[in-house]
Amino acid sequence: MSLRSLRSGTLAALAFAVAATAHADPPKNLKVLPPTITKDELKRTMREQAKALDVDCDYCHDMPDMASDKLDKKLIAREMMKMTIEINSRWLKGKPKHPVTCATCHRGKAIPE
Repeated sequence: MSLRSLRSGTLAALAFAVAATAHADPPKNLKVLPPTITKDELKRTMREQAKALDVDCDYCHDMPDMASDKLDKKLIAREMMKMTIEINSRWLKGKPKHPVTCATCHRGKAIPE
């Protein structure tokens, strides 16, 4: 077996392993974010939201059950996400340079002024 074929086989196995683990434990109870979102995209989105409000995960999530809808703040967060999606798609269509985000209003505060 040549080094080239070994590398090719190893890369194929690695790609399969990454794809398998990416879908092994998909996010649960997504109501606004697309069900096809990757774990990395979900984590990035959650980090951005937490930073925009200067909060930790447990502000919206009933830890350790991230999928739980027990906390009202999670339900409110979903409504806020829908609102920003609507503003960006309906009212700011064609102006992707400055989309509305959580930070637009919250500016690092859990309750915007």
